[in-house]
Amino acid sequence: MRVVLIFMLALVAGSVLAWWWFENEVDRRAVSTLSVAQPQVIEIVRDSHLAELLAEMDNRGYTQDGWWIRRYAIAQGFDKQLKVGEFRVFPGDSASTLLQRIVAGEVIRYRFTIIEGLTLAQILSTLGSAQFQLTEGLTPARLAACLHPPEDPDGEVADRWANLEGWLLPATYDYVRSDRDIDVLQRAHVAMQEELERLWQRRSRDLPYSTPYEALIMASIIEKETGVSEERPLIAAVFVRRLQLGMRLQTDPTVIYGIGAQFDGNLTRKHLVTPTPYNTYTNTGLPPTPIAMPGLDALRAALQPAAADHLYFVGRGDGTSKFSRTLAEHNKAVNEYQRTPRRSGVLRP
Repeated sequence: MRVVLIFMLALVAGSVLAWWWFENEVDRRAVSTLSVAQPQVIEIVRDSHLAELLAEMDNRGYTQDGWWIRRYAIAQGFDKQLKVGEFRVFPGDSASTLLQRIVAGEVIRYRFTIIEGLTLAQILSTLGSAQFQLTEGLTPARLAACLHPPEDPDGEVADRWANLEGWLLPATYDYVRSDRDIDVLQRAHVAMQEELERLWQRRSRDLPYSTPYEALIMASIIEKETGVSEERPLIAAVFVRRLQLGMRLQTDPTVIYGIGAQFDGNLTRKHLVTPTPYNTYTNTGLPPTPIAMPGLDALRAALQPAAADHLYFVGRGDGTSKFSRTLAEHNKAVNEYQRTPRRSGVLRP
């Protein structure tokens, strides 16, 4: 009987010792440094499993302890918590630290910046340099159709969204590689709608806009007229007064936008007298659409212009403008700051 008892005790002790060794070996291998000489990136795609991740680590030579690491991951519950995305692998990492980074969702994030004053065409042309999934053949019309699916049986996009010029808020947007360009642009589009609506509710009284869209058009013109933030409310005041008085806006950026790809950088007198829907020297009122993506400062200026009675402004040549109340004052400023004024009364040379 004593022999049997001793045997049983020895068996239990051996089992406990084996279990202790096994658990310690699992932990030891999980915290052992991976064979990584320099920072690398490993990607987990949607519907990937732990076995595929461990196979990839083995293939890259990070470790040959896949079986042990699998036991560790399952014991920790990591096998059911893997996140999708790209993850950095650093020298000195262990399987444990890498798995914890993946489970925590510490994915590599990229940034895409929409710069104030860019046109929609310019933004679409920059997408290829970003690290997200590109939509093949993305054009302004296709973008509008993707963000606002057809609403009638003929497959036409609703008129309101047929042209998305001006409708992407300039800002820096974080994204992961698995995101699509459409996803990022959708966020910029929603952000612009929200900001425009918020500022529209806080707009000054007696503005010459009947809709938020008209304010967006004005903001885009202000954005293109100056890069000096403090001057935007003053420029907005000039344009608002001109609209209220029935005067033409006479702003060069709208003319340039109307010329389109044919513009070579030299705005001539002929351009100013050639009719296009965007020529505010020949047309009264606002152009039909925005001419660029306005930033928040331009939006605020359009909806909360300065309390000023200027009707003219001209560039000083240093990026700032000289504002005038009368045509005589303006012509004097033109003679002072511009040796060969293109025409009397223009807002900017």
